[in-house]
Amino acid sequence: MKIIAPRIRTAQFLATVSITALLSTFQSGCATNTTSISKGSIGVQADLANPPKLINDPSDPKKLAWDRPSAFGPVQTEQQISGQKICGKLGKDIVPLGYNPKALDANGAAIKGGGFLCHLKQT
Repeated sequence: MKIIAPRIRTAQFLATVSITALLSTFQSGCATNTTSISKGSIGVQADLANPPKLINDPSDPKKLAWDRPSAFGPVQTEQQISGQKICGKLGKDIVPLGYNPKALDANGAAIKGGGFLCHLKQT
C-alpha cells in the first residue's frame, strides 16, 4: 500500500493515506510513506514515549512520511470526528486508521492536536 501527501510547514493534524494521488497543500497537512499499512500495523495504544515523526520519504524526497506508523494507536471515539474531517480532505474513501496525540512534525516539534494515520477504506 502506498501512502501519500504533500509537504507542510505548520499543521494542526498530519495524516498519511494509502493511495497514490496528487494532493494540494492543506492547512492540516499530510505525509508520504511507501510502507504497507494495515490495522495490524498500529499499536494497541499510541507510543507516547517515542511518538511518530515526519521525515523525508526515501522514495521521493519531495514528500513527507511517518517514520514509525506502528507508534500510532487506534482512533478513539473522541478523535473519530476530527480524524474523519482531516482524512476526508484527502478523498471520500480515506479514513483514520491511527492516532498519536504527541506526533512530531518534520522539525521534531509536537503537532498541536496530534497526528492521524489515514488509509483507504476497505470495501
